[in-house]
Amino acid sequence: MPEDGPRIDVRREGAVLGSVALSGAKRRWLIGRSLDADLVVNHPSVSRLHAAITEEGGAFFVTDLGSAHGTKVAGTPLAPQQPFRLFDGLPITVGGATRTLVPVGTVAALGAAEAEDEALRALFPMQLGKQKESLTVEAGGGGKKGKKGKKGMQMASTLGTGLNVAAASPTLVQLRETSASRSSMRTPLRLVLSAHAKTVTCLALDRAGNRLVTGGSDSDLYFWDYAGMTRELRPFRHIAEPLGAYQVRSISYSPNCDRVAVAGSSNQPVILDRDGRKLATMMKGDMYIRDMRHTRGHVAACTAAAWHPSEHETLATASEDGTVRLWDVEVAAARGNDASSLNVQSGQRAVYVLRDAKGVKTPCTAASWAPDGSAILSAGRDGSIQLWEMRAKPYQPVQLAMRATPRSEYIADISKPTSAARAAHAAGEDISSLTWRRDGVTFASRSTDGCLKLWDTRRLDAPLAAWGDLPALLPMTGCDFSPDGSVVVTGTSVKRGSGAKPTLAFFSTRTLSRIATLEVDGASVVPLLWHPRLNQIVIGNADGKAYTLYDPTVSEKGALFCSVKAAPKRGMLSYSGEGFSKAMQIITPHALPMYREENDDHRKKRQKDRADPLKSRKPEQVLTGPGHNGKLSVGYQQALLATMSGGTSGLTGTKDKIAAFQNEDPREELLKYAKIAEEQPLYVTPAYSHNQPTGADPTAGTYPKFAKTVEPEEEGEDED
Repeated sequence: MPEDGPRIDVRREGAVLGSVALSGAKRRWLIGRSLDADLVVNHPSVSRLHAAITEEGGAFFVTDLGSAHGTKVAGTPLAPQQPFRLFDGLPITVGGATRTLVPVGTVAALGAAEAEDEALRALFPMQLGKQKESLTVEAGGGGKKGKKGKKGMQMASTLGTGLNVAAASPTLVQLRETSASRSSMRTPLRLVLSAHAKTVTCLALDRAGNRLVTGGSDSDLYFWDYAGMTRELRPFRHIAEPLGAYQVRSISYSPNCDRVAVAGSSNQPVILDRDGRKLATMMKGDMYIRDMRHTRGHVAACTAAAWHPSEHETLATASEDGTVRLWDVEVAAARGNDASSLNVQSGQRAVYVLRDAKGVKTPCTAASWAPDGSAILSAGRDGSIQLWEMRAKPYQPVQLAMRATPRSEYIADISKPTSAARAAHAAGEDISSLTWRRDGVTFASRSTDGCLKLWDTRRLDAPLAAWGDLPALLPMTGCDFSPDGSVVVTGTSVKRGSGAKPTLAFFSTRTLSRIATLEVDGASVVPLLWHPRLNQIVIGNADGKAYTLYDPTVSEKGALFCSVKAAPKRGMLSYSGEGFSKAMQIITPHALPMYREENDDHRKKRQKDRADPLKSRKPEQVLTGPGHNGKLSVGYQQALLATMSGGTSGLTGTKDKIAAFQNEDPREELLKYAKIAEEQPLYVTPAYSHNQPTGADPTAGTYPKFAKTVEPEEEGEDED
């Protein structure tokens, strides 16, 4: 029996039956019923190759190999094929065996966790660049090229993926700050992408990390290509108001990155292609139907859009109508942009209705797919987090028979969530972000109540950790995990004029303590993502700018492309400013066809510029109908009242003036001008004033000048 060095003790009822040394040249020890295993447990519930213990960087991990009856550490089941960090004294149970495996001499939990935090703190100043080699690339500016070191992620490469918390009894752990965590440091390496006029509310990066899409409160989308941009940092595509005048709140790339889902304050999300062209508009629901499961779309503003991790045609959207809806994008695309039709082929697959503890419908503020697509998380405004597992009750296909070409619609027979955390956050506050860890078991939640919490899906009655004093003023504030899952990061908000600076707060998922706090120039940090392949952090700020934080020594591609690529030099004849043509063209009508230069037809471009009110300098038109974009339309009745009462909008005149106007006598008002018309005959033409006979009274029908007529003379002549 080994006494020195790391080992696994086999115990039953407190007695040690044997030990297996975890040393030597081996780095993997098998546990199972097979005689070839390093640690044989002869029990019917134990698989032949049940679990494995591996060593990596001085740390030991246990992994369930997909056994039938599972593996538990300290009473908590392990997810298959997910390594879990071992500590001294945490018992391991395989299947239903009565023997327990206890690690001894591996590493003390507290000492290892603190050592890992110190290693992370040492890496963080270099994670976003060295202070002495500070580089800030602004729009139109430049900086020196940083030396690129090893490729790949070097941060905590040997720290494993397991949580170093007592899995048997997860409790609320308050934030424990140390002197190292209180110190703030600036972000030295960054790219500033400035295009939006208002707050950047959402971000999306494709899997390769080449293209970034940003959406904002100005209702616009901007497409950025890291590989194609220069130091000028200009977007290659601008989509003006893809949802109309509604705010954009969520963007999601499809698994193969050929489509983009956009959701916002509109109740109709849209699907765009990779270049921003609209492919489909989701169907709107009937607001007069009380049961949200019986309508074919959302009836209130959307808050989130999330594409399925592996199914290219499945999209989930969340809305303030209290539902999470699954869509078949192919069916929706077949309908085109006809969003007002009542065609039953809407593409809707399933509807999940969120309800509070009393059974009352509550708005849904966030939704997120599990990494393997087996479950979806949703957050309600009542402060609850609800988990819906797809494997519990699969979709039930229903054939539509009253169609010439029958199609299948999918309706999920799920009336309540699989599990829920009813008091996850403060009621009445928006849970702005739900982010999964790559292990598919742990996730983080961010809320406007100023808290960031860490959860385990296997037990939602209490969070693994909770960190407070993280102000979030906007309901789109995000959080994300590092590529290896050892760190979770979120941003903070500041009020304008307060003089404070927003920060990025980094927390360890092992010791549940704050590792670093990085100050960010600009306004409040709203959306945030940490790309697993680029190892770069992209944040959106309330000042309309998006920042890409990177370090040439540990980051790959992405911002490294455009930070060192200079803008092409332009000659005098190729200047593209106003008043200059992009290129000089020589027209030679009598040249031979083989030497004749083709003249590009700019007719379509001129037509588009003519339709653009800004480029064509179209004057502002008078509003007709209801007002929009913050402008009020003035109706005929309001204009009439404004004119008679001396006001400008019909509402500024006094009640006395309006009452006098309604009660006046028209005859008396006209007779007021009789004396003025007689003394100053401006209303009678000069011809009448000179030719009118004296003594004539048109009202009485008497005209003295014509009293004597020629008719009697004619009669007298006849008598003679």
